[in-house]
Order: sequence, then structure tokens, then C-alpha cells
Amino acid sequence: MSKIHKPSTDNPLDKKVIIAALDFIIKAESMGLIEEPVDTLNLTLDVIISVAKKVVEEGLGRKIVIDPNRWYEYESNDLCLKLKALSDVLEHSPTPDKEWTRVRMVISEKLLAEILHISDQSLRRYEQGERQASDEVHAKLHWIALLLGDLLGSYNELGARNWFLRARKSFNGKTPYQLLAGKDWKPDDEIPSKIKEFVKSLNGAMGT
Repeated sequence: MSKIHKPSTDNPLDKKVIIAALDFIIKAESMGLIEEPVDTLNLTLDVIISVAKKVVEEGLGRKIVIDPNRWYEYESNDLCLKLKALSDVLEHSPTPDKEWTRVRMVISEKLLAEILHISDQSLRRYEQGERQASDEVHAKLHWIALLLGDLLGSYNELGARNWFLRARKSFNGKTPYQLLAGKDWKPDDEIPSKIKEFVKSLNGAMGT
């Protein structure tokens, strides 16, 4: 996973489009839908459309990206709506066949298994495609993949991995690992939602 940088000040794209595009691209990268890192310092509409096409090739967002060549004719607000719609699709579309590999690039087998509340052996079987995990496990994996995408806007891979093991005042002195591994959870539960909001706040400066 690549670290997302704030685009340069002379970027020709509208600021609102850049923010919406970054959110979309971060999700696509963190889900493993695009293999090559995107140069977000030199973000162009050509690059955005290229990512959108790759997402469609993976079977997502087809109804939104009907004719990407028309995007060159869109006003900023219309383009933002397209990008936000794509981000919403990705937010609710786990891709476990890619996310197992993507997440494991950052998080160790033992740590991930404990956060997901599964055994090391089950994790290996899921990752290698020998067994199919439940929808509940896939939902948690997807949540972690998206969380890592946001973390990698502020940390490198080592920093993102260690982030789960650092105590935080915002979490009453506990680590994210303790909060997630302490009991079973669902992505829309209170604790995961709080963790997600905290990580989102780390990249708040990106939109300023």
C-alpha cells in the first residue's frame, strides 16, 4: 500500500474533486483493486478515470462509470457526485479475495487473527482460498482494509502496524488491538466506529 500525499498546490483539478478523488483512490488501493500505487501528488483526471475503469473491471461501480470519457465534460459538482458514489460502493463492497493479501502486507498473521477473532489456522486457510470465511469475517476484514488505507495517509506500513499496539488517550489508555481483540465486534458497533472516526481525523489536514 502506498502512502497518500496531499496534492501539490498547483494541481489543476478543483479542490473538491481532489478531496473526493483521494477518498475514492485510497479505498481502491486499500482493497487491492489497483496494483500500482497512484501518484497523488500529480493527480489528473486521466489518472482518476483510469482508477475508475480498473474498479469497474473488478465488477464494482459499473452503473456509475457508464461512459468515463464523458467525465471530461462534467462540472466539478457532477464529478464529485460520481466519485462520492463510487466511494460509497467501495465502502459497502468487501473484496476478500484481494483484501486478505492486501491486509496481510501490513498486519501479521497472529495480530490479524486475534483482531478478527479467528484461529491462525483458519486465517491461513481463508487467505489461501482453501476455505470460505463467513460474511461476518469478510465484513471485519473489509473494515480493517479501509482503516489501513486511512492510516497509510499518515504512517508508513511499519507505523500503521504499530498503531494497533499503541495506547491512546482517546481510547481511555487502551490500544486499538485491545479494543478489537478483547471481544467480538461488528464494523458498525460503537468501538469500531470510534476508531474509524479517530483515524479519519488524522487525515483531516488533507482537506484544508
